[in-house]
Parts: sequence; structure tokens; C-alpha cells
Amino acid sequence: MPVKDFNGLWKIGKEEQAVQLDADIKIQSDPICSSAGCGQYKHPDSKEATWPMDYGVPSFGMDRDIQGSIEDLNVAEGIVKHHWVGIDKDKYANPAKKVMYNFAPKLDGDIQDS
Repeated sequence: MPVKDFNGLWKIGKEEQAVQLDADIKIQSDPICSSAGCGQYKHPDSKEATWPMDYGVPSFGMDRDIQGSIEDLNVAEGIVKHHWVGIDKDKYANPAKKVMYNFAPKLDGDIQDS
């Protein structure tokens, strides 16, 4: 008999029935694959292939969106009368790479004694 609890949730049956027992679990093999594995879905060798392979792909040149972006950059540089040169690599370089670190320093005398 369904019963509504104080939270508004419906409870059906006894609480003990909500626990899943090992006997309730049905263990079967995967119906898609055999017990030897899923060998039937592997890619066949190129000798067995019946579809066309190694065909030529046409090249239509640069993508129109990229080409439009390059043209827009040229227009924008003409409007502001400034040529964009890109990122200054020295300005954003990692300063830690310029330091000569000593990876084998001599230990302090107190540390050597202890």
C-alpha cells in the first residue's frame, strides 16, 4: 500500500525491500559480444575492404572566414594607420630561463655535521 511520508515522498512496501541482494543481481555476458570478446566489430584489413580508399581530396584553397579575417586586419590597419607586428617575445619571455641555477649546491656546515 503506497504511503506518503512527511517530506511528500511516496513509499511503497517495506524499507527492507529497498535493499538489493546478491540474489537479485542477474549476471550475464554482454549480449553484443561473445564470450571471446568483440572481435566482430574490429576494422577489417585493407585487403578485405570493399569501400573506396586512398582517393584524392580536392583542395579549395584557404577557408573564406580566415581569408576575410586577414582582409579585415589590413582594412583596420589602414584605418588606424598602425601596422600590427604581433607579440614581443622578449617582453613575455620567462625570466627564470635566463638564471643559471646551481642544482648541486654545497650543503651548509651545520647540515653536514648533523
